[in-house]
Amino acid sequence: MQSLVLTSMPNSGSDWLATCIAEVSGLPYKRQFFSPVENKRWHRRVSSEFGDELADTTRRIATKVTLENGRGYFAYVAWMQSSYRFTKEVYSAFKHPFYVHTGRFKVMYLVRSAGETFPPTRGRVVTWYSAIYASLREAVALNMADRDVADDFRAVQGIAESDREMKCLAAHLIASRQIYRDGGSRVIEMDLLASLARNGEASALTGYLRDRSPSSLVDAGQLAERLIATVKPTPRPSTDSLEWKFMDVDQRYAELRKAIECFPRSTEQLPLSH
Repeated sequence: MQSLVLTSMPNSGSDWLATCIAEVSGLPYKRQFFSPVENKRWHRRVSSEFGDELADTTRRIATKVTLENGRGYFAYVAWMQSSYRFTKEVYSAFKHPFYVHTGRFKVMYLVRSAGETFPPTRGRVVTWYSAIYASLREAVALNMADRDVADDFRAVQGIAESDREMKCLAAHLIASRQIYRDGGSRVIEMDLLASLARNGEASALTGYLRDRSPSSLVDAGQLAERLIATVKPTPRPSTDSLEWKFMDVDQRYAELRKAIECFPRSTEQLPLSH
């Protein structure tokens, strides 16, 4: 039986979108099934290859997982033994091969721009993106990251390593680049999605979602209607409450993006550690 995963990143609006998908599809839904901190029942199985902000699992966020090399087997068994058919994941930007190789998942992709993600309105967002950055650092050092991910990280590490905020932006940039590599034109951009929903543009939103969601599992028209009915204004933060050092997020993000564009790319895939 086919399952659905919405893969995204922290503070992306994924809870809103996933809740609407669950309501209109009727698929049994588990929020972040593959996040050890969220899945108490299957914690040991999913934490064998998946990670989150927990100190003992952070290192696994950015490691590449497939079933072909034996990695991810226990997490796959946990999903198959559960009653769920839909999950949304914010730490799975680098886990696309797992979902593909199981043959069980249809994948939806969601990205929210850096300018809408930062500065965050919640302090935990910094913790979440700091965890992604720390995992990238370790995965690259141990040759357990995808080649393109490793190149992206090496390109920005010199800029981001000594600055908390730049680490968060770097983690966002690298994770979103991977989602775009995997999803291509099927990536849902939250900025546009939310704008269409706020303006009540049902026809345009339906067409947008139809091209980016599996019709066998999700009715795009019903999803558009539900999003329009439940959309809320996006709160805009200040730097004062969270001690975030700068507001020119787009300019800093562009600096990181330029570093990646100018970085010489590897020509061979880095081996996975076993």
